[in-house]
Amino acid sequence: MRELATVVLHHVMRGGSHFDWMLSDPSHGGDAAAGWLRAYRVSCEPRHWAEAGVLMLTALPAHRGVYLGYEGAISGGRGRVRRAASGTYVSRLWTEGRCVVDLQLCGQETCWELARVCEPTWRARRLASGGRGGMLRGT
Repeated sequence: MRELATVVLHHVMRGGSHFDWMLSDPSHGGDAAAGWLRAYRVSCEPRHWAEAGVLMLTALPAHRGVYLGYEGAISGGRGRVRRAASGTYVSRLWTEGRCVVDLQLCGQETCWELARVCEPTWRARRLASGGRGGMLRGT
């Protein structure tokens, strides 16, 4: 199974902030430069995801692969982003309405099921089994 890139950006704008979680889309071979990133808005800081166990996500439009390495101003006065975490994942299942991923992020390996509840709302649930063992390389 191939490791793919993922990033969480802290997005600060007028009136507040949130986190944008982006995953390289394996249906494009995981090549972010050639494809797009699946993206979700999440309110919880990534270092707290594992202990939270369940996250409510808002699906965002697909983002360009450049966001895997981008920090700075967003065009159109939509605020600024900075990297909160980056890591890798392996896709066990990837469909339009459900994904299961082994995620390496913030020093932890966890397995997550992402499921569409009702567009644009998704639920990410940490699964008890999963992961590839050991500590991760992502931050």
